[in-house]
Amino acid sequence: MRAVVRKREVYALSGVSLRVGEGEFVCVLGPNGSGKTTLIKILAGIIPPSSGRAEVMGYDVVKERDMAVRQVTYIPSLAAAGAWAQAKLTVKQNLRIMSRLFGARFEDVLDLAGRFGLGDVLDRPFGSLSTGQQARVGLLIGLLKRSPVYLLDEPTMGLSPEVARMLRGYLLDLNRRLGVTVLYATHHPLEAQEVASRVIIMDRGRVIADGSVGELVRSSGVEESIVLEAYRVYFDLGGLLREFGPSYVEVRPLRSEVGEYEAVLGVRDSDEVLPRLLNELISRGARVSRLSVRRASLEDAYLYYVGSARGERYG
Repeated sequence: MRAVVRKREVYALSGVSLRVGEGEFVCVLGPNGSGKTTLIKILAGIIPPSSGRAEVMGYDVVKERDMAVRQVTYIPSLAAAGAWAQAKLTVKQNLRIMSRLFGARFEDVLDLAGRFGLGDVLDRPFGSLSTGQQARVGLLIGLLKRSPVYLLDEPTMGLSPEVARMLRGYLLDLNRRLGVTVLYATHHPLEAQEVASRVIIMDRGRVIADGSVGELVRSSGVEESIVLEAYRVYFDLGGLLREFGPSYVEVRPLRSEVGEYEAVLGVRDSDEVLPRLLNELISRGARVSRLSVRRASLEDAYLYYVGSARGERYG
């Protein structure tokens, strides 16, 4: 008997159509598996599209790949940082080689290395560095190539918060001072809110929202969000919260064995919802340990759009 295995085609991108203008700083925001990396790799000439077409600075990434690639500085997720450097050479030797390759002044490279917190490891072999240090070296080497378009795929993964913020500031400076175009993939809404002039939200290979941070927040209809932590919750917390007609609900277990949860819900008027919500929680035996109300942010809009795309919209 011969077993027959039926193959199912899976498309990482489906019907994606977008245009990024010259000089824009655009963040592609979405959960893991949303198609962000595939989009970046197609534009960088790493993989060809199975259908449709893509252009960078007017060059077709398939038919004119060589010219398209010249327009791009591509920085992959830092999990791949080791591909940029030779393990047996010192950090300084690696940087000298790559600075010559990309035509960068070595003094400028060393200055940037200092800003990345690498001054103390310049004379150490790259292979002896910690994972975080290797990530910073790989990122620095990736930034040596100057081009009109920068494509970055989760570039702050593995970086400390201070180095990640410095990187975003460096990219913003290139964008504003030199007019470079930046397409920056991330799954962190707060990161996107900090730098982007425009945000494209993706989920399951599709573009589900596109606009400035302010436009996305306004169009989501979320004005405020209630964040609470509660324990002794031995009932369907998500079901209860949906009864208050929120724009979205997200419930995260903290210690489910003792009924401890964190919940976020987007509302138009917290003053109207909050007293009724607290009364209902207490009447069911729950205890609230933390509570806050904040104005809506990109994170709230992101949760709303992703939930809507997956049929999880409430209200």
